[in-house]
Parts: sequence; structure tokens; C-alpha cells
Amino acid sequence: MVIIAALAAILGYLIGSFPTAVLVARARGIPDPRAVGTGNPGASNMFLQAGLLTGLAVFLVDVAKGALAVSTGLALGGESVAAAAGVAAIAGHIYPVFAGLRGGKGAATMLGAYLALAPALAITGVALWAFLSLAILRRFILATVATTILLAAAAVIAGTSELASFAIGAALLMAWSHRSDLRAWRRVPTVTQALRDNRPQR
Repeated sequence: MVIIAALAAILGYLIGSFPTAVLVARARGIPDPRAVGTGNPGASNMFLQAGLLTGLAVFLVDVAKGALAVSTGLALGGESVAAAAGVAAIAGHIYPVFAGLRGGKGAATMLGAYLALAPALAITGVALWAFLSLAILRRFILATVATTILLAAAAVIAGTSELASFAIGAALLMAWSHRSDLRAWRRVPTVTQALRDNRPQR
């Protein structure tokens, strides 16, 4: 089982490493998203640079990466293997081997992994993130990290040990990938300010 889990983790990492935004930018003939806007090769920056449809396409592919990695893990060895593959896919998105280890934050890939591993928790997480973003914290970065921590707590309390291990790993990776943004969160505009001033929220 250890060998199967390791294999699934490697496959998950390679799937997560698929540099969606970078490849889409090249195909569209627009600047590398890591060099413009927020500098994040993810859906939000692609939306800012190339429009709604391009941003949505990047988002859906990044979500699919997480779902595919977890589904592969489930097929190979069940929930424990899937958890390893899911965490590895998020890590692959953050540090993609196919893009010089310069990736995005991993939130969309994490969502896809949750959708495949625990759909009800994924839907709950999206609703919680929206509530925190718009009504409580009013900052996407803080809401994202807070949501992953709360999901991890819920998984530890009410989920299986395999789900809990994935949720904790995902929360740690989210905190790590957003570390620079968290340090500067007081300088980041609120959702309302960003919309009013037409500035991107990272």
C-alpha cells in the first residue's frame, strides 16, 4: 500500500504540475501571468488579463486537476491513497515541475480534490468561503486560508482519518502558498474597495 500511495502521490504531483494558466497565456499570445497583474498563474489573474471566459477556462482545468488526481488515487487504492494524491496535486500546482517550480496558490486544485474526495464538504467550503469573503473578513486571501482551516477542523471532528489527513495537508499548503499575502493583508483592499476602485484582490 505504501508503494501504491507513493505512486499515486507522484501521479498527483505531475497532474497538479500541469501549468494551465501559462499554457493558455502562450496560446492566446498574452504575457506570462507570472509577470503581470498579481503575478499569480491562476484563474483570477487570467480573468484580469484576458477576460471572463479565459479565467473561467483556467479555473475549470485547475479544478479538474485536483479531481483527476484524487479519482486516480481512489481507483488505485481507496481513500488513503486518494488523500496522498490530492495533497500532492496541490503541491504540484504550487511548485509545478513543468513550469520552473513557479506556480499558483493551489485553491482551485484543492477545490477539485475536495469535490472528488468529499463533495458535501467541498460545497460547504465554497459557501463558507463566500460568506467569509463578503460578510465577515471581506478579503479573499484571509477567507481562503480560514476556510481551509475550518474544513480541516470539520474533517478531524466528523470525517475519516484519511479525509482529515488530506484536509490538514491542504490547509497547511494553503497557509504556505498565501504566506506573503497574509503578511501584507492589512494593505490588501477589501472586496468592496477592490470592486469600487477596480483593483484586483489577490
